[in-house]
Amino acid sequence: MIQDIRFHGQVNPEIEYYGIVSGADITKRYFHEITTIGNGEIVRFFSGANEFIIDAGGISYNGTGGSFCQYMFGVDQPIKDLIKTDVLNRLIMYGAIYSDLDERIIFTKNTDGRDSFGKVFLSGNAVTNYFFFIHSDTKTELRKRQEEILRTLGKYLKRSEFVGLGDDSAIIRGFHKEMREPKGILFLFKLLHKHNEEYYHLFRDSYYRNKGITKDEEGALDILAEKYNIDPYQQERIKIDVMYKHPDNKKIVDEYKDVLIRGGKKGAIGPLDLAKLTRLRTLSIRNNIPLTLFDTLDSLLLKGKRIIEPDEPAHIKETRSILEGLFLKDKTIKDHIIDEDLVKLLRTKHKSEIYRDMFFEKILLDTGRKCDEHARDMNDFKILEDLSYIVTYFDRYDATASAINQLAFMRNIEFAEDTLRSILGNKRVFDELKPGIFEELFIEELKKNKYLTGYGRKKINSILKGLRDIEDGRTSYREVTWEISMINEEDKLYLLLHHAIKERMRGFYQGLDTKEGQESLLEEITDEFLLKGVLINRDIPIDLFKEVLFNLRKEAFYLNSLLPKIIENKDNNLRDDFLSNSGLDRFYIEGLERAYFDESGLPLTLLDEIRKEEGEVTLSH
Repeated sequence: MIQDIRFHGQVNPEIEYYGIVSGADITKRYFHEITTIGNGEIVRFFSGANEFIIDAGGISYNGTGGSFCQYMFGVDQPIKDLIKTDVLNRLIMYGAIYSDLDERIIFTKNTDGRDSFGKVFLSGNAVTNYFFFIHSDTKTELRKRQEEILRTLGKYLKRSEFVGLGDDSAIIRGFHKEMREPKGILFLFKLLHKHNEEYYHLFRDSYYRNKGITKDEEGALDILAEKYNIDPYQQERIKIDVMYKHPDNKKIVDEYKDVLIRGGKKGAIGPLDLAKLTRLRTLSIRNNIPLTLFDTLDSLLLKGKRIIEPDEPAHIKETRSILEGLFLKDKTIKDHIIDEDLVKLLRTKHKSEIYRDMFFEKILLDTGRKCDEHARDMNDFKILEDLSYIVTYFDRYDATASAINQLAFMRNIEFAEDTLRSILGNKRVFDELKPGIFEELFIEELKKNKYLTGYGRKKINSILKGLRDIEDGRTSYREVTWEISMINEEDKLYLLLHHAIKERMRGFYQGLDTKEGQESLLEEITDEFLLKGVLINRDIPIDLFKEVLFNLRKEAFYLNSLLPKIIENKDNNLRDDFLSNSGLDRFYIEGLERAYFDESGLPLTLLDEIRKEEGEVTLSH
């Protein structure tokens, strides 16, 4: 049985069309005709009261259905669709009017219309646009039918990834699945702008090679645009869309958009959001992502929003002085940078990371923009090369901080020799600037972190000692990574043991206070772990077993005796004293506190209050 009938034709040198009729018994239920007027053809599809006509100048339509296409980045997407991350496509229903007054769609009987190809490809997608109508035996008023089609197909058409991929077969399957009309017939029409498509592909192929366009490639694009008389605005739409869809760019731009949306919902872009936006713009400079993409989002999403910028502290003013005074001089920037300047910049960057301060990254972004403008206006790229010398140190900082923080705070992380070599290489670079600066930047503050676990601290001490011993020739990369892996294994075993003992303590387990009872429990758990493959031909270390048992008793003491007293007296000093001296994982204890409050029906505002410490507020987790 025939399920689809497909047509392919061309009505003028620019426009190709694809017509697909899909459904049950379609050989008897569709009509198609081609007529010639002068040198042009008119292609008409019709069924019942539905009609779609393609001629040399545009399209005409009447009846059910509408049009859809993939959104192009930034220039034609309504705010309501822009803030929904899963909406990919533009959908227009014939006869539908959006009411700003009550924010709803009103359907009318006026479903007929005509659009030129210029309007189709300028208001819709520059390359591909779809139109459709549905023939059905359902005797429903046209307005109601349109509303029914939108309700049935709207979510699918606005979110389907197959539209952007141009996968007509998949689009049709989705139509029938969502329609749920066994006798319904879909008439789907795809219009393709050949000239815009050729320009799109040429720009995309050129840009994707090196994330940029050479003068020769730009010249080829200009020749093609002139040959086909492609509108400058259309050229810009295509370029922005291509640059946005590059995988490296899209990830950063989408995150930038998300931050703007979150800030927009609050009515203002606060310091933390602004810090994130600045950070992403800085990343765009490093990754050669055009600032046009961010500027486009700013123009759409920052309208009417307050931007809250605090005053600059002294260390930020010093940073601005270094960057603007030294980096933007006419002479070679690198020659004017001394180690002391770089140490100041690294310390400021470190401080900005700890306090999530936006000023440092904003200054760096401003400097990068000025360098970019200088290169463009003066055709002098030396200044960008000089800036990259400084950025290299910041990249080393980011890579080192990321590796060490993951090691400190993440469990079961695989720590490879290559990572250790990279850290040691960066340590040597930093310590060449100023002896001891590596520990100052990456270790000292980390050790003060209240959320650093005992095993995290062990790993940090191990890597710090290992780095020194490698430099002195007393050990190897393999031995250091093996030692860290052993700490990870013990950490993993601690968690499993903790869970196993705690489960048994939930009930009544005899003899935990006696040596015999503890030995019996240890033997029981050892057999269980051997059976599960947790242990292979080895025993649970007795010291580890005793440590877990002791910590569980401390947890029980805190929850049953100390926490009620802390809550009653709102004594956050007593709480902090216990957490600081018990050696227990602060994140874990905070989770127990949250569970205690939930089970007891206590307000979480009280939990926030007892977590307050002098000069700071710790949010509930």
